[in-house]
Amino acid sequence: MKLMVVDRNGLMMEGICQILARRNDVEDIAGFDNGDLATETYREVCPDLAIINFDSMGEEGFNIAECLHKYNGRVGIIGLFNHGKRDDIIRLMRTGGSACLLVNCKPAELNNAVDVVYEGGSLMNQLMMPVIAGLADNQFRSTENDNKSNLTSREDQVLEMIVEGKTTREIARQLNLSIYTVYTHKRNIKERLQVANDVQLVRKAMAR
Repeated sequence: MKLMVVDRNGLMMEGICQILARRNDVEDIAGFDNGDLATETYREVCPDLAIINFDSMGEEGFNIAECLHKYNGRVGIIGLFNHGKRDDIIRLMRTGGSACLLVNCKPAELNNAVDVVYEGGSLMNQLMMPVIAGLADNQFRSTENDNKSNLTSREDQVLEMIVEGKTTREIARQLNLSIYTVYTHKRNIKERLQVANDVQLVRKAMAR
């Protein structure tokens, strides 16, 4: 994979690049501590995944995320925050973000996020859970939600748990179902809501 790291703190940017360079599945890493340069050259980099420190980049970070998402909607974006604000996290996810991490996360957490997002997944960690859970609460209690009426009661339960960030194994355990049954429910939900993966599923729920 080709990675792009954007962080105004040059020392931290270099550290992230060094951590990711140890991976066997990384072809190239482009590091930027300048937002203008990142915006000007992202087409040349053609990243599969971008890690952006929104605390250091501020508004420039969101501009870069928006440019990447418009350029290629399949580019995975991982946001780094010191203290993730609700509005910032929502804005990131609506501009293509798939995961949020604290800037002081461990290397293993960063590598796990890269694995999940590169495979088309969405990582709901402790930073995002309060925001997603609050939005999910409003989403699933709305009587005017026409998408909800298209799902069975069991599919409603599974979808709510997906939006809350629960894994397939956790959903199966809490609902006393087999993992394969949960996979079937997830497939049916995606078909009914016309989405291709978990990331699009969460974004559609949030957009509504």
